[in-house]
Order: sequence, then structure tokens, then C-alpha cells
Amino acid sequence: MVLEESTIQEIKDKSGLEFNKVKDFVALSDIILKTTGRSIGVTTLKRLMGNHRHPQSQSLYLGHHRPISRSPLLEQL
Repeated sequence: MVLEESTIQEIKDKSGLEFNKVKDFVALSDIILKTTGRSIGVTTLKRLMGNHRHPQSQSLYLGHHRPISRSPLLEQL
């Protein structure tokens, strides 16, 4: 399960992060925690954005490859 490209782009635009380094995913995790009071792990964020190193494990972890539309968390950022 990977977020739609438009959703990923909106997250990039709102956060100012490019998600080409681990520290960007750490920063997003911190932003989500501070904004919503809920935590989400760096590895989960990588999987949702299609940046996990082992795509086959992604399907086992999440059960399928269907894209996710807009997340309620995005509305809170």
C-alpha cells in the first residue's frame, strides 16, 4: 500500500521536505507527533511513500499494493 503521488507531493509541499534522506522521514514523524499527538514510525512512512528498500516485504507487511487516497493525517499537517 503506497500513497498516491499527489498525496506525497502535498506532504512534500506542506512539510518542506524532499524525502531523499532518512532525516526527512524522522522530521515528518516528529511533525506528525507534534501536530496530532500520534506517532508513526520512520519505516512505516518509508513504506507509505514507496521508499522502503524491500518492496516485496511491503506487500507482506501491508497485504496489498493498492494506493491510499488522502489521509486524514494530511489534513492536520
